[in-house]
Amino acid sequence: MPVIPGEDPNVWEAHRAGVVDSLAPVGLLEVNLAERAALLLWRLRRLARYEAENWTAELIDRGLTLYAGYTREPADRFTAAVRAELEGWAEELTRKIRRLEREAAAVARHIDGGTDRKQAAKLLPGDGRDERIAKYERHLLNLLTSTLHELERLQARREGETLPPPAVADLNVTLTAGGA
Repeated sequence: MPVIPGEDPNVWEAHRAGVVDSLAPVGLLEVNLAERAALLLWRLRRLARYEAENWTAELIDRGLTLYAGYTREPADRFTAAVRAELEGWAEELTRKIRRLEREAAAVARHIDGGTDRKQAAKLLPGDGRDERIAKYERHLLNLLTSTLHELERLQARREGETLPPPAVADLNVTLTAGGA
């Protein structure tokens, strides 16, 4: 069962049943493909929830209290230590933001001055987290699309339709920093 803590197994079951019913599979293979589509849609929904989730003060406080219990330290002392650490990080990040703002202004001047955009893009930092999430979402969407296509083909074949074989292209692209 693909339900993780915080998710309701009954909601999963209703979702799964609804997707399977709406795809109207016949036979074990079609049922498996329909259930795979339900699973992929569930994961996409979870990803959207993750992206939109708002961290509240109450949630953070509960988490800190939980971790304080693991360290066997009073919650207020643990929270104060975490707060002090976070304030130090915030000061450091504030300095970095000011530096990056100066660098961004310099990059903008270079771009406005007609220099190559690729050169300017190399100056900008990035941790890649957003890109990894976007790649995961694309991956899930690709899996869902191929699953639905497989199911459609099976259902059409069951109905006696003649279908041409699917056209498939499997590409791997590698980009190098020095150009293609």
